[in-house]
Amino acid sequence: MSDVAVPAGGMPPAPETITARAAVGVLSVMLGAAMSTLSTRLASFGLADIQGAIGAGFDEGSWITTAYTVGDIAIIPFASWIGLSFSVRRLVVISAGCFVIFSLLCPLAPDLPSLLALQFARGLSAGTLIPVTLFIMIRWLPLRWRLYGFGLYSLSSTFTSNISATFEGWITEALSWRFIFWMAAAVGAMVVAGTAWGLPREPSNREVLRNGDWFGMATCALGLGFLSAALDQGNRLDWLGSGLINGLLLAGAGLMVVFVVHELRHPAPLIDLRLLRHINLALGMVTMLAFRIALLASAYVLPQYLTRIQGYRPQDVGEVLFWVALPQLLLPFVIPTILRFVDVRLLLALGFGLLTASCFMSVEITHDWAGPEFLPAEFIQAVAQPIIVVSVITLGFSVVKSPADGLSLARLVNLVRSFGGTVGIAVVGTLITVREHVHANLINLNVDIGDWMTDQRTAALSNAVAGRSVGDEQATLRGYALLARVIQREAFVLAYADAFAVIGAVLLVVLLLYVLARPVDVSVHIPKRA
Repeated sequence: MSDVAVPAGGMPPAPETITARAAVGVLSVMLGAAMSTLSTRLASFGLADIQGAIGAGFDEGSWITTAYTVGDIAIIPFASWIGLSFSVRRLVVISAGCFVIFSLLCPLAPDLPSLLALQFARGLSAGTLIPVTLFIMIRWLPLRWRLYGFGLYSLSSTFTSNISATFEGWITEALSWRFIFWMAAAVGAMVVAGTAWGLPREPSNREVLRNGDWFGMATCALGLGFLSAALDQGNRLDWLGSGLINGLLLAGAGLMVVFVVHELRHPAPLIDLRLLRHINLALGMVTMLAFRIALLASAYVLPQYLTRIQGYRPQDVGEVLFWVALPQLLLPFVIPTILRFVDVRLLLALGFGLLTASCFMSVEITHDWAGPEFLPAEFIQAVAQPIIVVSVITLGFSVVKSPADGLSLARLVNLVRSFGGTVGIAVVGTLITVREHVHANLINLNVDIGDWMTDQRTAALSNAVAGRSVGDEQATLRGYALLARVIQREAFVLAYADAFAVIGAVLLVVLLLYVLARPVDVSVHIPKRA
């Protein structure tokens, strides 16, 4: 295929049409983005199996996912500049190829340090794929087809997050934990082949390489990497009670302050933060951050509840979340058509209204709730999530007036998207831990040994295990232990209810902010009727 010249100043304008071959290349890059998100979630769901296989305890084994997360986020600032300098085709093929190699090696790692190194390398290689997805859409999709590209991009945030539990459950039950990595390698090989064949070749651009904002990239990458590690490990290490967490937070925050000041003064910044003066873009980024937190209601809080309270296996959790993921395969193709007739602000309000309602529907949970009780709320979330992602990106791109603005926005969206997920897990995880302690203490204040209700409940529990106990004393002690487990179970149920309530409240506040949004003309992004 012939080379496509790239102007020295950055990126050529979008084409009027797209060939079938280029479409295969674009879809392959989108598959790579989905693979990157899926790999993050699969490693989280399969962490216990991986820890057991390599003999790692809970504390040291928790760094397995952290290593991937840090690598995945740290490479984002460099991704689009590398793509502009050496061509996106080379970047994706090399990155996906490295991801395949590291994924094949991970199950063969002899010890934890080797696995952590491989996980970090996997994160670095996969982390380039999500940022270049928006870049590819700006570069290769005709303007009138971009909304459909945004719809496909939404799958990497919504569908893959919800379907990962289904995949992990099936893999660990039918195969083994090693196939978590090996199946990712198979998908990576498809990305390499499709991208190498489909995307046009482009020459290197040494001027972009020389004039890149390398100081901004370095400070942003290090700052986000330190902050991500702190957020990922903070709940386990008691936040400010840990010297390591304090050091990571101080270093990360300091570097991000330096990055912001540098970007505001640089003539050709990595991210033009001045774009945030546009109210629509500012609202879009706040929305994206809130959405990434809210996404955890189905992708994090619900699986935890089902596993801890109902004793669900990963396969059982996957069956529940499958019904959330299924509608999301169709909606990305429907929403752009709806945008032909409906104001994007109204569509955003609808999406956030549905998502808020789904969270508040789950606030009334009890320990009797299982998968079927969550299905109505989960189905509403399934509809709301792609509506929000497509609408937010459309709202953000409404401020784009030049290719340089488009690149800045693509970088900003990906930073907020990736870092927002890490923030969300840290905030929601800490909230559940703190509220569980509060509720456990409050319940214990009302459970007095000697009180007739307490004695009656303890006697019933003791009688239930008397046939499997040696004497009355052991039965009584086991009854008290079962009572303690009941108290802990109810404390966790109340903590999960609080998590749903807080997520719903945050979404409600964001929903109210959209009275400030400006009208958006999306007609240029929609195919005209013949």
